[in-house]
Amino acid sequence: MENERFRLTMAMNSDHYPFFLLNIPAVSIVQDWENGLSVNDSSDMIENLDPDRLEEVVGLVLEVVFKL
Repeated sequence: MENERFRLTMAMNSDHYPFFLLNIPAVSIVQDWENGLSVNDSSDMIENLDPDRLEEVVGLVLEVVFKL
């Protein structure tokens, strides 16, 4: 189901979708799929950014980068 939700969301409003069509893997590291699909829409503004989520994402990205 998540892959289908990702595909539909990307088809509707994302610049990642062309990569998906070419079978180039992509991940959404910020979007919380459980809380809706507000990607690249009118609610996608800095005022709606969750600082705790951003901190979590940055921590995970740094963890992966430093393992390379």
